[in-house]
Amino acid sequence: MLAGAATVVVFPASVAVPAVLMLSIGDPVSGLLSGSGTGLKQGWVLLATFGVCLGIASLLAVPLSAGVAGAVTATLADGTTPVVRGYVIDDNASIPLGSAAAMWLVAAV
Repeated sequence: MLAGAATVVVFPASVAVPAVLMLSIGDPVSGLLSGSGTGLKQGWVLLATFGVCLGIASLLAVPLSAGVAGAVTATLADGTTPVVRGYVIDDNASIPLGSAAAMWLVAAV
């Protein structure tokens, strides 16, 4: 919830709302499709996650290039477990912040 709140405060609504929805909808879909395993997610699950996230961006009128950037970032955040100085970065933080940043950067360029 803190990452979602930070996303809404830091980024404009045009990218913050899709980013929070990528977490709220895309992450649970990915979890349901991958089952209870804790290992690396299968390719088709990551592809489905990407599709759901891109669909969210498309429905909210995010430009295609920015939507793809956000969906790729959300999919990478969901499919990996980054560790920084021994601390695991949870995807509940990295999905909204990362995808909003990616969409904002691509839209700005």
